[in-house]
Amino acid sequence: MLEALNDKYLEGQAVEFLRIQFFAKYRKVFAKPIESLTEELELMIADPLFIAIVSRGITPHHQLEKIILLARKELLYCIANNLDARAYQPTINAIACQNLLNDGVYFQTGEEQALISALADCDKQFAYAAVALKICYANFEQALSIWAENKTLFEHVSLKQLGDDLAFYASVASSPSSEEHEVADETSLNVQSFYAENPYPKYKVVKLSALNVSQCMARLGLEQVEKPNILIAGCGTGLQAIELAYANKDGHVTAIDISPTSLNYAKKWHQNTS
Repeated sequence: MLEALNDKYLEGQAVEFLRIQFFAKYRKVFAKPIESLTEELELMIADPLFIAIVSRGITPHHQLEKIILLARKELLYCIANNLDARAYQPTINAIACQNLLNDGVYFQTGEEQALISALADCDKQFAYAAVALKICYANFEQALSIWAENKTLFEHVSLKQLGDDLAFYASVASSPSSEEHEVADETSLNVQSFYAENPYPKYKVVKLSALNVSQCMARLGLEQVEKPNILIAGCGTGLQAIELAYANKDGHVTAIDISPTSLNYAKKWHQNTS
């Protein structure tokens, strides 16, 4: 498992490096107010750097989020009106991946909702772009439904990464944990239900930046423990547990959570990287 973590660590570091490159390359763009999708921004959203960082991790930069929303709306308008935007298929896929990572929280206007409905009548040559755009606007449950209804489309090479992501999320949602324990009180049931639909946080790569427990204890002037036993209560999808396991290879990490779906996310992620 640790070898797999090493690989994902390198991938996480690579994504972080690309992020630094991207913001350095477009620092002048981000220095100006962003109100519309200019020619300069159209070049940006087709840039492999943009596609890489948007598809692989959550983007907390507010101006980058604004660009994502502008691009999403413009590309939706093009495809819904049978204007050829197939050259931007990788961009559409990346925005769809970002939307899934963000649990579909992006706001959409009434105009966009009407355009989404119009996708059903778009030309068949734009089918791959259309189905990916639907994911760009879907919440988690809707996205899985779209994937289930269009599996043949998602097997196409132009949608492979997005299809793989959706298949992973579907496997998480459809595999209840064998270690699930029943909860009786209403509050716990509500929490469990919420995270069944919204496992959190979603991630593809990890940066593994957690500190070694023994090192932390030494800094605090406490007695060091060579092989620490670490309990994470409320681990969610296991991101922190993974980071701590990597940083404390001689220790043992136990991660528990009320949400079987969140625990499945961590287990499936490990299976996919081992």
